[in-house]
Amino acid sequence: MKRRDEGNQGEARELFERAMREVEPLPPDGPGRRDRRCSAVPAPTPTSENRRGKLRIEVDGEKTIGLAPGVDRRTLRRLRRGLQPVEMEVDLHGFTEVEARTVVSQALERAGRKNWKCLRIIHGRGHGSAAGPVLKRALPRWLAEAAPPVEVVAFTTAGPRLGGAGATLVLLRGS
Repeated sequence: MKRRDEGNQGEARELFERAMREVEPLPPDGPGRRDRRCSAVPAPTPTSENRRGKLRIEVDGEKTIGLAPGVDRRTLRRLRRGLQPVEMEVDLHGFTEVEARTVVSQALERAGRKNWKCLRIIHGRGHGSAAGPVLKRALPRWLAEAAPPVEVVAFTTAGPRLGGAGATLVLLRGS
């Protein structure tokens, strides 16, 4: 039985070496540390009447977040995980960019009047558009430009069970 195991080990070793032939070894000090910060996308400059500070927007692959000054990342994580109940849902499928902006503006205004704190905006991933995810890219700018009395505190790409990269969860400041 020992001989049979040795034969299998030899074959396995040969397969491994063949597979690793094209692989370059890592430098002796390790692979280095990948910069984990997201690439920052500058938010539009808000007017003093609708925002005390700027909404910081960050994009990392398919994930986009926005955070107002003074709001911690734990709030963002809770929002992404669905721990904040969604009080309104807006589906932008089938709308042009101009129409979608109007729908988002009206939804934010309505949520502000009703004192709702959390919205889910379904924008899709842009697979049906030749121009790619137009609404997904434009939404952060629209949220940063929200007019009073609505104040966007944070937003994030939804977690997988809430729509993933095709939806954004928005947290509004209550009155």
